[in-house]
Amino acid sequence: MDKDGNFQISNFKNYFGEYYFRKIGPKKIEYNICWQINQNPHPNIVKFYGINSQRLDMEILDTPFDIANETDAIKLIENMVCARNYLLDNGIVYIDWKLDNIGWSTKDQVFKLFDFDLAGLFNPVTNQWVDEPEKLFAYKSAVECNIFDPIGIDSFSFNKMVDNLLVQY
Repeated sequence: MDKDGNFQISNFKNYFGEYYFRKIGPKKIEYNICWQINQNPHPNIVKFYGINSQRLDMEILDTPFDIANETDAIKLIENMVCARNYLLDNGIVYIDWKLDNIGWSTKDQVFKLFDFDLAGLFNPVTNQWVDEPEKLFAYKSAVECNIFDPIGIDSFSFNKMVDNLLVQY
């Protein structure tokens, strides 16, 4: 991102010879989550090439993308269910479920989730917050519906995304 807040594609290549996207200045919770994901990558989550407290280097995904038909919509939902299950199994609550945070990997032929700046950490056994995220739009919407627990908040946001996608088809 440049000084005016516009996203720029890096002219740097990773060790695979691929261009990458660099996000500068991740918050501590985002850094911790991305580091944790990088230890055990998932095929439906963006690949990280470099992670430190100053930057996140990750694969470039196609965004926006076209959902041309019901088959594409179902593939996106299936891919995101896999990503969500992985995250919840690892104590990560994504919360910010929306198409703007999903990209298409031409190389892998799958949809992938990215942008973990509004995610949080929870204890999968007790369903209690370990590191609660900022209470922004998706979080507030769930709380307004009397949903307060991490998995409930994530489910609320995920289901709204799926409902909006399915209404189109």
